[in-house]
Amino acid sequence: MANHEQPYDPYIPSGRGTPGPTAQHDGNDRTAALQAQIDDTVNVMRQNIQRTEERGGHLDNIEYTSQKIGKKMPDSFKRGANRKLKEY
Repeated sequence: MANHEQPYDPYIPSGRGTPGPTAQHDGNDRTAALQAQIDDTVNVMRQNIQRTEERGGHLDNIEYTSQKIGKKMPDSFKRGANRKLKEY
């Protein structure tokens, strides 16, 4: 092999052998930016999970209240209907 160039490496973007300090610095910046995006996404997901749990608690409370009202309504309706019948 008369050519003394480095073999092709698809992981080196410049294709010029080993990356220099600038390429390594760019890679670190990109990695840091990606990590920041991942951290932001994870925080949003955690907030969504927390809100979903809170909403579930609110729904349980609403369901309990509606059941309580549903049990009282027939009696209230009967009393109100009887009052109206007595008025006529």
